[in-house]
Amino acid sequence: MSKLYKKIIIFLFYLIMTLPLLKPNISSIAVIIFTIFSIPAIYKSKFKIKDLRKYLFLTIPFFLFLFHEVFSKSFNEKTVLLGVPFLVFPLIIFFKPYFITIKNILKSLVVFQISTLLQCIIYLVVFLKSNHIIRLLDISNENIPFFREFVTANYLKEMHPTYFSSFLLFSITISLFNYSKNRVLHTINFSLSIFFILLFSSRVIIIIMLLTLFSFIILSLNKRIEKKIYKTLIFVVISLSFLYVFKLDVVNKRFIEIKNHINKPIVGNYYNSTNTRVAIYKCNVFLMEKLPFWGYGDSLQKELNDCYEETNDSNFYKLNIYNTHNYYFHMLLYGGWIYLLIFFIFLFYLFIKIKSTLLYLFIFIQFILVNLTENYLSRHYGVFLFCYFTAIFIFINEQRNTRIKQI
Repeated sequence: MSKLYKKIIIFLFYLIMTLPLLKPNISSIAVIIFTIFSIPAIYKSKFKIKDLRKYLFLTIPFFLFLFHEVFSKSFNEKTVLLGVPFLVFPLIIFFKPYFITIKNILKSLVVFQISTLLQCIIYLVVFLKSNHIIRLLDISNENIPFFREFVTANYLKEMHPTYFSSFLLFSITISLFNYSKNRVLHTINFSLSIFFILLFSSRVIIIIMLLTLFSFIILSLNKRIEKKIYKTLIFVVISLSFLYVFKLDVVNKRFIEIKNHINKPIVGNYYNSTNTRVAIYKCNVFLMEKLPFWGYGDSLQKELNDCYEETNDSNFYKLNIYNTHNYYFHMLLYGGWIYLLIFFIFLFYLFIKIKSTLLYLFIFIQFILVNLTENYLSRHYGVFLFCYFTAIFIFINEQRNTRIKQI
């Protein structure tokens, strides 16, 4: 293999992790191009087929969706295509070209972080071209951050604010555990990522971020940190975060909304993110109580809309699509109790495989928590990143365990 060919393949591999900058179709094309160009190198790579079974387990969610669609009355190819990353990424990582090393895989995480920061800067430029900087922290009467609403509506590609905020959350976590490797990059990334999480003001992400920072401090107190200044810096940032984050209107009003509106039903045009979610979760429970053995399949959204119509004096559900906003409810209502059980077994398997490395464990738990309030794995950006991370984390742990056994 020529050096040029190897460099092209490695470049295409890194391109996959520019996900925050790409539209869904472009990111999918990046994966396809990498796969096609890698075929000559794959033929020269040596694989132990017996090791493939460890990765085939990661493909289970894909086959769950495929099975349900094949044996349902109406085959929905969108549902199957959405689950393709569960199939593709384990195979890509297992059959990757032999010259893509663990070092390259770890560098792809840095590519992801830099891409996320670049996307933040682009969002900021788009905003400042039409608005004064003092409007960054504005919030509407409906408790929606102005920055969040503006960039979502005026940028070339639409990405749900919670999903982009999750990118920032994962990026912060990577910086926490890799700070000593590049202090300048991780300091900049840490500061800017927290700032933009506050601007987007996704409540679940803010809560998970604070839990992450707090947990990291607790762990670091029991271990030696290379530089005392690192511990001091993190401690100060976390203290300030806890003291001031909830005093900002852009954040404060979002959480006050929960207290003031959680018990107020949706009536006509009176609805917000809080009472809308309450209405959604009530319908989740309602549908669960009369759940068919194999779930509702692709008629789930229709069942939800019928429930919204029957239980609320409003047509809010006609203005936007409101799914279960909880991926575990989604699996249950889509495929029944058996599907939910299999999915939990799948998650437990992942936990066993990555629990020995704190960075991977932190990110895995963050995925678990985000899925409590979002159908995170039902959107391209969520399932794409989840499948990539879990595949590379398991690969790295498997390689390290193999080396330890050989020693």
